Amino acid sequence: MANILLIDGSPDYRKQLRSEILDAYPELLIHEYDPHLCGAPDKDFDWAAYQMVMVDEQQEWLDGFFEQVDMPNLILLGNDASHDRREQLMQKGITRYLSKDSIHSSRFKSQLVESIETIISIEQYRNILQHNDNSSSQDLNLKDEDTILDLVTEPVLDIGLTECVDRKPPPQGFCLVIPGYKVLKEIGKGASSSVLLATRQEDDKQVVLKVVETRKNDDPQSLKRFMQEYSLISYLEHPNIVKIYERGFAAEYAYIAMEHFPLGDLNRRISKGLETDSALKYLGQIASALACVHELGVVHRDMKPGNILFKDNDSVCITDFGAAKLNHDTMDDITAHNMVIGTPHYMSPEQGAGMRIDHRSDLYSLGVLFYYMLTKRRPYSAASIAQLLSAHLNMPIPRLPDECSRYQPLIDGLLAKDPDDRFQSAQELITGIEWLS
Repeated sequence: MANILLIDGSPDYRKQLRSEILDAYPELLIHEYDPHLCGAPDKDFDWAAYQMVMVDEQQEWLDGFFEQVDMPNLILLGNDASHDRREQLMQKGITRYLSKDSIHSSRFKSQLVESIETIISIEQYRNILQHNDNSSSQDLNLKDEDTILDLVTEPVLDIGLTECVDRKPPPQGFCLVIPGYKVLKEIGKGASSSVLLATRQEDDKQVVLKVVETRKNDDPQSLKRFMQEYSLISYLEHPNIVKIYERGFAAEYAYIAMEHFPLGDLNRRISKGLETDSALKYLGQIASALACVHELGVVHRDMKPGNILFKDNDSVCITDFGAAKLNHDTMDDITAHNMVIGTPHYMSPEQGAGMRIDHRSDLYSLGVLFYYMLTKRRPYSAASIAQLLSAHLNMPIPRLPDECSRYQPLIDGLLAKDPDDRFQSAQELITGIEWLS
C-alpha cells in the first residue's frame, strides 16, 4: 500500500487535495502534515515511509530538503506567479510541479494521476499477480524478481507539446539564447529538461524547443535519451508523426525544434465526445503512423491520448518518442534505468508484466485508446493500479455498447491478451478499418 504525505499550511487545501487523490485511487494512504502547527520536519523525520511527498513550494526549509537520505519522490505545489522560486527548487531534484491554482481543472487531475502512476512501484503488480487466487501469472511465465522493474520514470515534464499555460516569460538569463529562435515562454520543466514555446526568426513560425542541459547535468543518461529520441524521430517522415525541424547545440544546452500543436490533444476531444466515424478516422491515421514507425523497427511504448495531438486540418499526430525503442540491439534501452516504460491504463499485458515486447504492444495500447474514443471509458477500471494490471491480464475483452458494436471486431483484434491473437501489424489493422468503413 503506497503512502503519500501532503505538506501544506492550509487545512482546506489539504482536504481538497486529499479528495482529488482518493477520488482517483481510494486505496492509497494519505497522511497530512501542517507546517504551521508542527514546524519544519526535524532531521529524524522518517521520509522513507512515504512513496511520494506533495509539498507547498513556499516552505523555507525546502532548501535543505534534498540533503536528506532516502528522500521520496517530490511533487512541488505552487502558484504560477512564483516562477523564480520554482526554478531554484527544480534544479535540486523535483519529480514534478503542479499548479495549486488549477486544482479543480481537468488538467490538474490528469497530471496528478500521471504523477501517481509513474511513482508507484510495479512491485505492487507482482504481489497481486503472485498472490491473487484468480491470477494466471504463472501461465504468463513471469521472470524472476530482477525483471519485475519499478514503474518509476525519469522526472516528468509538466506538459505534452500542446497548448501553453499562462506563465511568466523566462526571466533574464533563464534560457540560453538559441540562434534563429525567439523564446516566448516556458511551457514545461523537468529535472534536466525544459520545453519552450518559440518563434523561428526566419518565418515567425511557432515551434516547440525541447532543451536539455549538457554541462551541468548530473544524469549522464538524460542527454543520451534526448539524442536517441531525435535519432528515432528524424527517420520518421509521415503526416501523422510529429515533425522535427532542427537539432542543435548552443553553449550549455542541446535542443530539438519540433512542431507545435496549439489545438491540444485527444483527451480534450474525447471529453467533449466523439462521433464514431471520427473515432474510426483517427484510429486509421494513428495506425498509418504506427505502420511507418514499426516498419523502422521502432516501438513507441507509450501510446495514450496525451501523445496524440491535433493539427489545424483536424488530423492527428503521434508525439513523444522519449520512451520509444528499436526492437533490435543496436540501440540501448536507456529511456529509464531498469524501468518499465508506459502508462498503466494503456499498457499491454506483456508490457505491464515486464516481459519482452514488440510492435504488437503498441497495437494493444491503440485498442485501449480506440475503446476510450468510442465510449469515453477505458476498457478496464480498478480500485488500484495493481488490480488494473491484473484486469489487463485476466479479464475478458469488454463488449462495446450497441450503438458502436459494429467495431467490436477491431477491439477484439487489438485487445487480445496473447500478442499472437492480435492484429499482427498496423497494416493489417488498416485493412480491417477499410473493411468496416
